[in-house]
Amino acid sequence: MPRPHLRRGIYIHLPFCLAKCAYCDFASIPLPAPEWLDRYVNALKIEIQQRAQGTVDSIYFGGGTPSLFRPHQLADILKTLTARVACAPDVEITLEVNPATSTPADLQAWQQLGINRLSLGVQSTQDRFLTMLGRLHTAEQARQWMAGARATGFANISCDLMYGLPGQTFAEFQADMQELLQWEPDHLSLYGLTLEPGTPLALTVERGELPLPDDDLVADMYEFCQSRLKTCGFFQYELSNFAKNSKKCRHNCIYWEYQPYLGLGSAAHSFLQGRRSWNQEDPLNYCQNLETGKLPIKDFEKITGKKKAAERLILGLRLTQGVSVNMVKRLFGATWSQLYHEAIQPSLDEGLLEEIQNRLRLTDRGMLLSNQVFRRMV
Repeated sequence: MPRPHLRRGIYIHLPFCLAKCAYCDFASIPLPAPEWLDRYVNALKIEIQQRAQGTVDSIYFGGGTPSLFRPHQLADILKTLTARVACAPDVEITLEVNPATSTPADLQAWQQLGINRLSLGVQSTQDRFLTMLGRLHTAEQARQWMAGARATGFANISCDLMYGLPGQTFAEFQADMQELLQWEPDHLSLYGLTLEPGTPLALTVERGELPLPDDDLVADMYEFCQSRLKTCGFFQYELSNFAKNSKKCRHNCIYWEYQPYLGLGSAAHSFLQGRRSWNQEDPLNYCQNLETGKLPIKDFEKITGKKKAAERLILGLRLTQGVSVNMVKRLFGATWSQLYHEAIQPSLDEGLLEEIQNRLRLTDRGMLLSNQVFRRMV
């Protein structure tokens, strides 16, 4: 039997944004000065020339706010990259976008560059929540941006939507969902708010200035989303992701299916030949390393044994198709029986996991309590 195609992705981290969102704990910083964009691009090109090789199926520009970079800068990055790697004929090239940092001219330029998938950080379609989250765009700006992207010819657009926001009612989340569906996205990523310690929003909640919805309400929001999207032709393929017309995010599937990927840019992680590495997080340190002839890799670890097996199992269970029981047995070898009884059987007994046609997968209830299932496997 021929071996399945080994898909490989490249993630490019563009760390700058206009302002840090109130909930954000990502590796991003407000842009210190406009000249930093060119300096960062030049450093990134050096890293590309040193590390990029092979054939890739996906290129993903994440951040930060990648749309803060001008089209000619993105073109410079892509030109350098495609001189080093071979792109699959149907390569997926994704750009994360903030509606406050792009124009109709940008949309046309991105399309000419070969960018064929856009990921729009909507988060909410209601201005009061956008203000609370520290987003710079309005709901109307996002709606107009979506219409402009369609008019430009983009046929693969994903939208991010958050739920479980402080003070958010079930009716308000329903209204968010209904409005967003009128924009007709091809893909939707649904994220429950996680209050990261030390972020402005977390501190506001800690002071009692904003109330969080209770767990039952948050679960109701998630289940409503599942049901509503299904009736609208979306297929849920992962805990937080829904796609129409088979337009799954190819890049994220590379992560969940434990395929190799190269991370370029500050704070970017790579997973190649069973080794995970990560770059300097601070953009200044990242640039200085490359400008002085050093690789920006901060550290690495070899993923082997039980840790590798547990990672593969947990990532695979995020997908609604689950994982093959035979694959899990191969991964854990002689410890399969012990794993089954200590980590898997309790979740089966509680109705959080199910075994169907020799595949292990989360139940609907298990999706709500997935962290409980995963903790048992670590």
